[in-house]
Amino acid sequence: MDEMTVYADILILTNFIVDYFLISLSCRFLHKKPRFCRLVLSALSGGVFSLYIFLPQSNFFIQTIVHILMCAILCLVAFGFINTKSFLRSVAVLFCVNFAYSGAMIALW
Repeated sequence: MDEMTVYADILILTNFIVDYFLISLSCRFLHKKPRFCRLVLSALSGGVFSLYIFLPQSNFFIQTIVHILMCAILCLVAFGFINTKSFLRSVAVLFCVNFAYSGAMIALW
């Protein structure tokens, strides 16, 4: 089997860029306009969260919970916390946008 080398800096940068666009797309669906620095900080958090792939993987249920928590943290950074309904809606939209993006990339591959 061929080995594949993953460079952490490239992984973080790539995920930073993708997360920035996914969060920006979520902003359009949510009709929110957070400050640019909040978007960048949220995307940077997502880039750092991508290092999660280097940790030992557990079962699917736990991985799903971790990904939802990561979406929640990205939403907190990008949009702040106004009320529970708005926060949960933001998390659901970001999670769905990520899910759609993942499906599109798998289809292209």
